[in-house]
Amino acid sequence: MLRIPFPEYLKEINSKVKEFLEKKEFKVGEMNHVLINEYKPGQGIMAHTDGPAYSPVVATISTGGGQLLNIRTKENKEIIHSVYLEPGALSVLHGALYSELHEIEENLSDDISRASNFHSLSSPLENGNFLISRQTRISFTFRNVRSTRFLPKALLKTLNFDSVS
Repeated sequence: MLRIPFPEYLKEINSKVKEFLEKKEFKVGEMNHVLINEYKPGQGIMAHTDGPAYSPVVATISTGGGQLLNIRTKENKEIIHSVYLEPGALSVLHGALYSELHEIEENLSDDISRASNFHSLSSPLENGNFLISRQTRISFTFRNVRSTRFLPKALLKTLNFDSVS
């Protein structure tokens, strides 16, 4: 991957994510990559792993709506955990679960009663309704890419980047 500076609006967020991870004693090094995804209601992402290009810690901030993230075994693709990615929350995928598959199903709503983190969600549901309609979710996924390359200085200037951070 090519190394370019984070946009100004992401630098402070990146710093806070790194500070949180260090406080929790995650050994990730520099969070030098952010992936921003938009998920409209009904959209998801197929089961996958992030692979060896990254350090095995992924920190994701969810904004807008929430979604249920399934963790599946690589072996038989059985769901072993479902985690509700609550709006405004930071979720960290690490350890043994990092090597398993993760996915977001293409649904218009999520049944959070099956979420592993159901009892720690910030806003309990009223009237026993466990079905949450999806809203557009934008995720900011911070990672450490193990191997990056700098852009040539001439190209940095052409792209209007003064320095690489």
